[in-house]
Formats: sequence, structure tokens, C-alpha cells
Amino acid sequence: MISSAWLGPDCFLRVLSRHWNGLLGNLGLLILSHFESLAIDLLDRIHEQNTATLLLTFLPYHGHPVFTRVISIIPPKSLPIALSFLTPHTSPPTCPPRASIIKSLTAHPDFFNLLTTHVLGVLSRNHAHHALVSFYIAVTVETLNRMCTLATYRKSPEDIIIRIMPTLIQGLKAQKNPEFQIGCYMIVTVLVAKLPLDEKLLDSLMVGVVEGWSKASVSPALACVALLAQERVLRKPLPFEAVKGLLKVQDLGQMLVEMGSKYRVDELAAGLAIGIVSQKRTFSVGKIKLVEKILLEVNMPYSRRRDVLVELMQAATKADFDDEDVRAVVAELFVRLAEGPKTQQATKILHSLLQSGGLDIETLELKLQTVIKPAPTVIEAPVDSAPEVTASTHRDPKEAFQGLISSLPRDTTETSFLAPSSSPLYPVLSRAFLQASSLASDVEMNKLFDLPLFSKRPTDEAFTLTFLIKIWTSSTYPVLSRAAALNQANKIIAASTAADAKVDYQALLPYVLIALADQSEKVRAEAANVLISLNTCLKHVESLRKKDKSSPTQMWAFETLFGKGTKQTGDVKWMETTEVRKLIGGLSIVDTLEEAVVDGAVVYRTVAHGLGRDGGGLKNGLKSTTMAFLASHVIATSDLSMKLQLLKLVNPVVSGAAAKAKPAAAIVRDWVGVEDYTINRVERCAQDKVDIVEMEKEITRSVGKVDKGEGVELLVNIIKGEYGIHPHRIGGMRKASCARLREIWPALKDEVKTIAAQRLLDVSTKGEEEEVDISGEAMDVLRNVNIPMEVFEQWLQESLTVLKGWTARLGRGSVADSGTQAAKRAKPNVPASSVGFSINRLTVVLELLESRTAGEKDVSLLKLGFDVLGEVMNVAGEIDISVGYLLQLILGILGGTVSYIKV
Repeated sequence: MISSAWLGPDCFLRVLSRHWNGLLGNLGLLILSHFESLAIDLLDRIHEQNTATLLLTFLPYHGHPVFTRVISIIPPKSLPIALSFLTPHTSPPTCPPRASIIKSLTAHPDFFNLLTTHVLGVLSRNHAHHALVSFYIAVTVETLNRMCTLATYRKSPEDIIIRIMPTLIQGLKAQKNPEFQIGCYMIVTVLVAKLPLDEKLLDSLMVGVVEGWSKASVSPALACVALLAQERVLRKPLPFEAVKGLLKVQDLGQMLVEMGSKYRVDELAAGLAIGIVSQKRTFSVGKIKLVEKILLEVNMPYSRRRDVLVELMQAATKADFDDEDVRAVVAELFVRLAEGPKTQQATKILHSLLQSGGLDIETLELKLQTVIKPAPTVIEAPVDSAPEVTASTHRDPKEAFQGLISSLPRDTTETSFLAPSSSPLYPVLSRAFLQASSLASDVEMNKLFDLPLFSKRPTDEAFTLTFLIKIWTSSTYPVLSRAAALNQANKIIAASTAADAKVDYQALLPYVLIALADQSEKVRAEAANVLISLNTCLKHVESLRKKDKSSPTQMWAFETLFGKGTKQTGDVKWMETTEVRKLIGGLSIVDTLEEAVVDGAVVYRTVAHGLGRDGGGLKNGLKSTTMAFLASHVIATSDLSMKLQLLKLVNPVVSGAAAKAKPAAAIVRDWVGVEDYTINRVERCAQDKVDIVEMEKEITRSVGKVDKGEGVELLVNIIKGEYGIHPHRIGGMRKASCARLREIWPALKDEVKTIAAQRLLDVSTKGEEEEVDISGEAMDVLRNVNIPMEVFEQWLQESLTVLKGWTARLGRGSVADSGTQAAKRAKPNVPASSVGFSINRLTVVLELLESRTAGEKDVSLLKLGFDVLGEVMNVAGEIDISVGYLLQLILGILGGTVSYIKV
């Protein structure tokens, strides 16, 4: 084709020019590598009509000497505008560096679109080769990463998504080119990591990946889908199309298990399982086997495994089992779970669900024609470290209980089960208590608490009642056991009152209030009885005190509540007996007990109203004392499930600043002020079966809307990453702090807003590469709150001062024009690096100011804005920093303000 005989006829050249795009896409480097001299001659004749295609075809080889031969035949004036970055490399012909290509792709959308169109055209003709695909994917990933870090694109992330979407739409379906598909998965990964994608876009990307993958790309595609699922906030099933596509993958369950050992796939696995069981005509043997594999073997948090099991039980309850084999498989699954080992998480969850009474277990058993309730004689304490003491299913339950309590020691040095250190005695004691409560007889319960281990204890020691507290505040125990623990506590308090003991049990109050918010009505009813007995006991102690003032009142657990001699016990705040009586009366808790038993949310509303600034039943001094009392228990308790329940009790209170600010700051500071956040908080939450996201949200909610600044300062410090030896590991806490700041911002005083905004701006303009996430989160807060105009004036004045110092150093501006020696000596010696920082900071400030609607207060910035504009113009030609975007921002703001004045 390219022999000398063919080069002559003009007609051939016209035909060749007409089809040159396809020819270059097909042959590429082959022409130059094998027929270089003749090919260059040919290209020289026809390049004028195909310059862009010619250059794009050989751009993947931009570092190869042959690219200089190609570029040498292109006159500089013939270069398309989109490829103008090649102009400096035409004379003399040189190879453009990769950084130049990335920079041009970032700054010039027309070049990015031109390259994308070219590559997708070659791909659509099935002529894409390795060099082209690897080059395009590599520069696209780098370009996207660069875009996501620039302020221009951070302001409008939609621009990035719109620009890359054509590539993803076509690339994810390119089954004949797995290499390009895998490259698209890399692009999706960058988008997920760098941009805030909404749920709808995440679902669409997930469906696109699943519907387009091929056998060669299924493994990396699954990893991409797992990442997308993990990014979703809403805990909902996967899209129907995604579930349908995933079910076509062979051995999917085992693949998820293997992937889960390397990285997180819990949201993908849980969403898939819930998606399967929530569809119509759900049940088939293959689908049930997959759901079982996910339930038993895939690594996922307790809460998500529970969600899957609940959905499966509800679906099975509603299903019509036309296929007997399917019914048998589902029945066998539930029986295996019910009879499974107690260390198996799914079995623990099933037992908990069976005891909670929230599901229609009887209907489920009828549908499955089986019995799935575990035998009560084999109930064990839900503690992994419990010793191996089991009751034989063939042994009489009462004999088994007698054997268990006979193994208990007569005495122990332990004083409290709320102590920070774990108790070696608690597992076997809790197992004995569970056995006694399962027998539904007071005889066995009395036998247990008549043991010397309990009965010989001093009245004011925490041992017995803290054991019961630990039982009734844990949702992992059966309802009957929690209710039995409260009933036993009621007996102890009533016995103390009957014996005329001057013991103040006020430290029980927070934990009784927790029980009043329990999900079970039976537990709430027992908690109501305890509160009545506690109120009666306090009245009796008060009357005894008036009769005999010589003998002091004993405060229950005063020295042992959280362990004898521990810091936690010493830090507990106590109230006078009279104050506690007034508190219970002022809150009207006793008067609303009937409602509280019916509705577990009543206690939250009662406490919030009574301790809030609108509650008139209590004096402000007592409210403040009560908040300090409750907050001290929140901080002192080491059981994270208990801490979370106490936080939910305290946080709804909208107190005055004096009543809540200090306790709130103490709660937040205690939570984040640990040496290693991952070990002390994240891993502990996992051990205590507490959702870390929910816990972090409640911790930050401690900072109220009337905060005077201390709590807000703590939230800002968390965002800055000032806590712990690994501040980047408290990312979840940073996000929760950002959300809380945005929530309370409108109610904060202007002086608090000013300080917070200043510190957030400092964080967002640091610029260190390792703190990109931190600065981005700080900027996100600033973008979503209403910053006072006085703050903008202060920021602009600071930038103006720095710029004036720099112009004086250059010999420009008003300072330089003075001409006097004194003026010259007064010129600030501003380093060049500070100007770059100031330009970046000024850009951020102007971006924030631009997002505001022009108003009357903006008029005051008019003169200051023109002053800044003048100083920027003075330094524009003297520094190696582009100020075009900055000038555009200033002019836009000034123009908007002037337009507002005209109106």
C-alpha cells in the first residue's frame, strides 16, 4: 500500500485522506516502526486533513523518538487548539513529558474530550491495543486525582463526573477488551475515594459494573462493586439489576469469603443477601445456600449480620413454600443456627431474636414445620471467655443449676462488676443467673442470692447491684433475665427500706432510667417498680435523717461503684439525698410511669423537658448538678453499650450553656483523649457489639446548640486531628464532628462562629499532602454554614496586609511610593513562600464569599475588595503563581455587589 508506486497518484491520496482516521486507529505504530521512511513521506502529504487524529494516534508513544519524527512534519500553526500544549515541542521537535500532558488534560476540557472521543472511537471498532489502553487509563486516573485536589473542581465535583461519564458508560460494557474494563474500575475507585457520590450514582455505577463484566474481569469487578457498596450510607438492598447479575457468578459465596479476608465486603454481602430475600419468588435452593454462606462465613459486623437474619426470618414467615425441598432447606438452616455453637455469631443473634419477642416465631415455625427455639437448659452467658460449664440436656435442670452454684466461690476480692478491668467471676455468675431465671422459680433465684458470695456483703458495697445492672442493661440477655435482674434489685431496695437502713441508692438512678427505655415492655414494667421503690427509699432515708441527724447517711457504692480505689469511682459526681428527691419529683417521672411502660421513648422526653431550659419544675442550680451527675456516669462507665444508652438519655437535654457545656466538653474530651483510638475505641466497640458510627454521633451530640465555645473548640480540634498518636485513624470522629458543627452552627453566638471559622480556615489551607482529608473536611464545614460578614472582612484584611508587604518589597504600591528612608525601613520583609500561601488562602476565602448571596452587608466589602484587587494586580507579574482564577473571583464578587447596589 505504501510502496513508491502508490505514492504518486493524487486520487489515492484523496481516498486515503478520507479514511485516514480508521487507518491510523488500526495500524498505529506499525506503520512507523516497519516502514518508517516511506510512512513519514506519506504522512507529510496528508497530515493537514488529519492532524488531530495523527497526533492522538501516536500520543501513547510520546516518550519514543518516533514521536519527534511525527511532530516534525506538523507546522506549529497547524496544531489544533486542543493540542496547543505541544507548541513548545515543535521547534525543535522534542518529546512532551507526561506531566505536561496531565496538566493540559486537567486545565483544558476540550483536550480531555478530544482524547476521550478518539480512544472510545478506536474501542468501538475493537481496535484498541495495549499501548493505547494503558496510556489512556493511566493519564485519566492521574488527571482525575489532580482535579479532585484542586479548589476549582472541589467546588463543583459534578464537572468531574460529567467529564468522565462517557468513558465509564462505554468502557464498563467493553467485554471484548477486559483491560479497558479493569481500567474503568480503577477510575471508579478514584471517584469513590475522592468525591462525595450520592446513593443514586453509586447504585448506577454498581449496576453498570455488574451488567458489563466478562469472565476475564469478574474478580476486579467484584472488588469494585464491594467498594461502591461500602460507600453507601443507607443500609438498603442492592439494586435488583445488580443482584440479578451477581447471582450469575459461579461460586460467588466462596469468592466473597476469600475477598472478605483481605478487605471489607460486608456491605456488598449484606446488601446482596437482603436483596435476595426481599425479592418476590425469593426462595430457591441455590439462593438459600448462598445466603447461608454469607450468614455463616463472610466477615461482617454484628449489626449487618443481624439485619440479614431478620430479613430472612421475615421473608420466610411470609413465603408460600410450593417446593417441599426449598422448605426443608430453609428449615434445616434455622435449626442448624439454633443448635449451632455458642461462639458462632449468627447463632447468638438468632437466640437474641428469639428471646426479644419482636418477631412472629410461632408463624415461622408453622411455615417451616419445625421447632427452632433453643432448649432453655442450655442457655449460656454471652461472654466469649466464659468457662466451660454446660448442662447436659438429659440432666434435670434443677440438678444442673445446683451443681453450677455449688462450684461458685464463697468470697472474692472483687467489689464491682462495672470496674474497668474484666471480671473472671462474671461469666460463671451470669450463667448461674440465666439458669435461675430460665427456671421461672423464685426458689432457685433465692438460692443464688442467699449464697455467702452475695449475702455476706456490706449493704453499701456495689457488688450485688452492679452485677444486676450489668444484666439488665445488656440487650444480649433474654427479656426474662433482664426483667428478673430488675425484680431482684427491687427486692434489695425494698428490704433496705423495711430495715430502716439509711442507705441512699441514688447511683442506681441512671441505670434504672436506661431500663425504662428498654425495647421490652416487660423490662420497662419491672424498671417502673424499681423506680417507685427507689423513690420510697429516698423519702424514708430523708425522714430518718430528720429524726436522727447524728448518724450519717450511707451512699451506696460511694467508694466502690466502678471498683475500689479507681479513678472512675473517684470522679463520680454525687448529689444530696434531698436533691435527688427533688429531681425525681420535679421531673414527674413517677407520675408518667404508666405511659413509660407502654412507650419506651417517654423517659427520654421526660428527662429532656425536665432538665431543659424550658422545664419549670427544677431550679437551674439543680439542673446543673444533675447534668454533672449524669455526665460523670457517662464518662466513668467502661461498658460501651451502657455508655451509649446513657448518652441517648443525656443528649436530648437542651440546657442553658452553664448547665451543659462543661459536662459535654468532659464527655467529648474523655472519648477522644486516648493514646490509640483504633485500639481503645474502634476495636472496643466491635468487642462490645456497639456501632462505632452511632457512638461517635452520640459523643459529638453532647455539644449543645447553646455552647459557649469550649465544646465547639473540641470539635474543631478533632477535625484538625489533634488527638491521639494516630490522628488520621479518627476519621469517623472527624466526620461526626463536622456534621455536628453544621447542625448547631445557626444557634451559636457570633463570637463563637468567628473563632471556629478562623480555625477551620487555618486547617483547610494548610496544604500538606498527608492532611488532604482533614483540610477537605474543614472546608466542607465552611461551605455549608453561614459565616458572619465580619469574619470575611477580617480574612480579606489579613490577605491585604500580606500583599501590601510584598508589593512594598517589589518597590510598588503606596508604601514604596512614599520614597522616604523611614518608609523604606518600614517595609515588611515578607518571604516569597508566604505570598503563595496567602494567594491560596485568599482564593479559598473568595470562593466562600462568592457562594453567598449579595446583601446589604456585602456593600461594606466593596472598598476592601478593590484594594485587594489592586494589590493582586501589583504582584501578578512578579511571582511564579497563576492568579487568573483569583482575579476572576474578585471581579465576579465586585460585579455582583455593584449589581446589588444598582437594584
